[in-house]
Amino acid sequence: MYHSQLTQSENYVYSKTYLSAPGDSIQRSSEMVTYFDGLGRPKQTIQIKGGKTANSDLVIPIIYDCFGRQAREYMPIPQYGSNDGGIYPQSSDCSTDGNHFPVSSPTTIYSSSEKIYSKKVLENSPLDRIQQQIQPGSEWQNHPVNFAYQTNKAGDVLKFTTQTLTRDGAFYTNTLTVNGYYTASKLYKNKVSDEDGSVSYEFKNGEGQTLLVRKVIGQEIEIEGPVEMNSFAAPAVAQYFDTYYVYNEYNQLVFVISPLASAEFRANSTQTINDPKNFPNTILDNLCYQYNYDGRNRLVEKKLPGKGWEYMVYDKQDRLVLTQDANLRTNTNNFGGKGWIFTKYDKLGRVVYTGFFSNTATRLAMQNALNSMQANPYNNEERTLHCRGCRCITPRLLSQLEV
Repeated sequence: MYHSQLTQSENYVYSKTYLSAPGDSIQRSSEMVTYFDGLGRPKQTIQIKGGKTANSDLVIPIIYDCFGRQAREYMPIPQYGSNDGGIYPQSSDCSTDGNHFPVSSPTTIYSSSEKIYSKKVLENSPLDRIQQQIQPGSEWQNHPVNFAYQTNKAGDVLKFTTQTLTRDGAFYTNTLTVNGYYTASKLYKNKVSDEDGSVSYEFKNGEGQTLLVRKVIGQEIEIEGPVEMNSFAAPAVAQYFDTYYVYNEYNQLVFVISPLASAEFRANSTQTINDPKNFPNTILDNLCYQYNYDGRNRLVEKKLPGKGWEYMVYDKQDRLVLTQDANLRTNTNNFGGKGWIFTKYDKLGRVVYTGFFSNTATRLAMQNALNSMQANPYNNEERTLHCRGCRCITPRLLSQLEV
């Protein structure tokens, strides 16, 4: 295709992706052109000869409302023929109830009354927050996703605080305290009601961190005061499932508290759990996610519900090179002894292979050993022009493990 076939009076970007090798008897490619208006905004995208038949275009119109917002996103509109990249006449109606088909739809794929676009209802403010989201198709027009923006009430959200110390080369959160509830209007409260009427809430602090995600099951009614978790006080009262996200003093996510654990904490909204890593607490061990970080903000220890602690070690390039779960710290695993899973990289930082490294050292000892190493021939996997594949070097000593 020649560029002269495009509409030269319009601003456009043309791209061509080759789908077959040069010299093939049948040359295949994908061609697309996007036209822009005088403000530099895209206004029409054409998949050239990308329709159902060999010589038909797919056209996606892009329409803006009278405030310059893209409130509708149209599905591709098939054409019978092709303009060879030339722009199609398009309606510029910016009213809320504009034309369903800004570009002519000569085929019978869509009916004349079909809603072939998704629609956003935006609030009339500089924030342009979404109030409703409606999916394409006439059947969905009466089933929108509704959004509401509020602040928390007193008794809505538990207030967790932490105390973090340094131990074994990691920031270790050793105290988790429940200090009652956030007072009213301290948090942003976003409400989402989906197409089926299911409601969920998301609570965020002033730094944009998500503190609580609340799923609502059943018919919700307004309740003043603390919310009773995971129980039906009456048939009309909804059941709430809360997932809390707890951050330490360094804004690192250190705990994710599951709905069942949240109910346990809410039963006693003023309590302190000291040294949760070693304290035999079934709530934290079986129902919560726990994370610890090092001084470089790298995740070095994590614990999933009902599972032992997992350790991670990094090289000087911040690549994850060693991992160890609870099974690898025993002598009864599939490898027959304690050790680590290592990851080998090539010179471009791509994972080449992984394997088992037999070693009884602790996470801190392994990290310190890697921190003290200089570049050596075993750093990266090597590929040469004299053989196919790669030259595999299996680490035999700790000094050979840096990758």
